[in-house]
Amino acid sequence: MSTLLHDLDSHAALVAAVPPQTLSADGPLAAVELPDADGPAFAVLMVGTAAIGTSLTVAVEESDGGGSWAAVPGGSIAGSLSAGLVSAVTFCPSKRYLRCNLTFTGPGPEATLGVLLGRQRKVV
Repeated sequence: MSTLLHDLDSHAALVAAVPPQTLSADGPLAAVELPDADGPAFAVLMVGTAAIGTSLTVAVEESDGGGSWAAVPGGSIAGSLSAGLVSAVTFCPSKRYLRCNLTFTGPGPEATLGVLLGRQRKVV
């Protein structure tokens, strides 16, 4: 499947998996779903500010019903954070629900960030 993306809003289903906020604690965030989408997905990490020396791993996880979660192969973003950083990854989820599991490292890690998940809208 391929898409020539002229109009992101009409061709992609988007959801804020991590709404913009200041975070410093590890752990999973709320589950989201993209019921009107299929095919490969993408995650975009956007950093506003970050404490010096803060590193982060964002692992996208998937679940059929929210009971058990597993990491999506290829669905992680990792590295040192800096103000204004934007990083993206593509992956192929196979289950209905997605969530981001964050792991911070560094001395006093903290960052203001958001993660956007998206997929191509279903073609009817």
